[in-house]
Amino acid sequence: MAFMTDLSEHLSNRVQISSDSLRSYVDAVERAFGADVDYGQIVKFYDAEPIGPGRYAPPRVTGAERTVIAGSPDQAHISTSHVERQNLTMRMSMRRVYAVDQRFQQEVRELAGRSFAALRALQSGPAAQDFARYASNGGECH
Repeated sequence: MAFMTDLSEHLSNRVQISSDSLRSYVDAVERAFGADVDYGQIVKFYDAEPIGPGRYAPPRVTGAERTVIAGSPDQAHISTSHVERQNLTMRMSMRRVYAVDQRFQQEVRELAGRSFAALRALQSGPAAQDFARYASNGGECH
């Protein structure tokens, strides 16, 4: 509701809004825009979920029913395709960010492991005695 109210306050011209058939959209659009909007809904129908190879592919749209809710929206432009594409783009971008983050975290863990191993080697090997002598002489080599 808050989004629709904010949107209506920033628009000075009559607009066409499209949505799927979620009932709360009807109330939100009506409260925010009143009668000053062309609003339509689209309901898409899909094939049954496939079984077997390719079952993870998105289902095929077999039909769509467009309904005028308020005003006189252009039936040809009642669509949710733009927002569906934007959502897909956002999901793919987030997936890439997640993958980069995971690689970075793995590199940090590997670097920490190598640093710890090097520190342990310094603390326990002959180099540790050399370092102790070096540190006790104020950083001067003899």
